[in-house]
Amino acid sequence: MNRIAELRKEKGFTSIREFTHFINDNLHYDVSVATMVLLEKDKTDPQYNLVKTLANYFGVSIEYMMGE
Repeated sequence: MNRIAELRKEKGFTSIREFTHFINDNLHYDVSVATMVLLEKDKTDPQYNLVKTLANYFGVSIEYMMGE
């Protein structure tokens, strides 16, 4: 189980939609809300560049973020 939802909420983003807009606008990574929903629910394999971008933003390792 990944920790993306937990980390997202710790940063103050209460909705996936809000966080997705932040990623697109501020982290300059084009991702859809649907992809983020699936990613948080472990229903899709994440793209490495997205995981790396999020890990850098959260200040954690990729392994930690993905629950390893």
